[in-house]
Parts: sequence; structure tokens; C-alpha cells
Amino acid sequence: MELFIPSLMLGLVTSLHCVSMCGPMVVTYALKGAEDGTVVERLVPNLAYQAAKIASYVLVGLLLGAAGSALDLDAVRPYVMLIAGAYMIVLALSMTGRARWAARLTPRPPAFLLRAFTAVRRKAVDDAEHGRSTMATPVTFGLLTGLMPCAPSWPRSSTQRRAAAQ
Repeated sequence: MELFIPSLMLGLVTSLHCVSMCGPMVVTYALKGAEDGTVVERLVPNLAYQAAKIASYVLVGLLLGAAGSALDLDAVRPYVMLIAGAYMIVLALSMTGRARWAARLTPRPPAFLLRAFTAVRRKAVDDAEHGRSTMATPVTFGLLTGLMPCAPSWPRSSTQRRAAAQ
């Protein structure tokens, strides 16, 4: 019970992060056609998004958990974090458009992924033009959510767990 209030406060504070990071994706499909339709018709896209998001988190967790259990990364963790931080700065410079050299270091999505997103977008637009409801957008966004960096959902390292246990 002694952790309830701190956990509640942490949840409330991190919810601001969730609203600002995932909120825009939810709004893209949740507001479309929100004025008409039954409660069930408006609820189904949200359930599809949540189910796809959970599936994505489970898959990413399984893959990273398997990799983490196969490798002991505690010794190199500080170096990886330093390199990742420096790379984030390079990406931020690239986004400003003032450091052209940084743009060359920005990764591009693979062509097959771009084709898949284009196909999903075309289907969503076609369905909307014909008055049909589509699950393509919420499911795609739900699957992509698991690939977004989300600090509140990052697990603690084994070093942090050992320190907390002592």
C-alpha cells in the first residue's frame, strides 16, 4: 500500500506523455465519422487499435526479452545510451534542415514498408470515399505504436533491479 500513491502520481504524470505521443494517432481515426454511428460503431476502431497495440508490445517485448536474456548488456549499457543520445542530437539537427550532413545519417524506411503504408492509406481513403468503415488505419497505427520509443514503458535494467532490492 505504501507504493500506491507514488505509483498513482507516476501514472498521472506519464499519462501526459502518452496523450501527447499517441494521442495524435488516435485522433486521426477516432474523430472521423464520430458524429454519426452507434456506440458500437465508434467503439470498434478503438478496440482494434488497442488490440493491435497490445499485440505489437507483446511481440516487441518477446523479441527484446529474448535478445536481452541471450546477451548480458549491463556492461555496455552506458555506452549504448551515450551513442543513442548523440545520435538523437544528430537526428534533431537533421530535422532543422540546417545541418545537411546530418540528413545523410537519417535512416530511411525500407521500400517494402513504404509500399505497405501506401496501400493501407489508399484502402482507407477508398473506403472513406465509399462510406465504408475501415480498420486499416487503427490497426496499422496500433501495430506501429509498439515500435515508438516510449520511456515510461521501458523496463529497468537488471543493475537497477539489484540496486532497488538491496
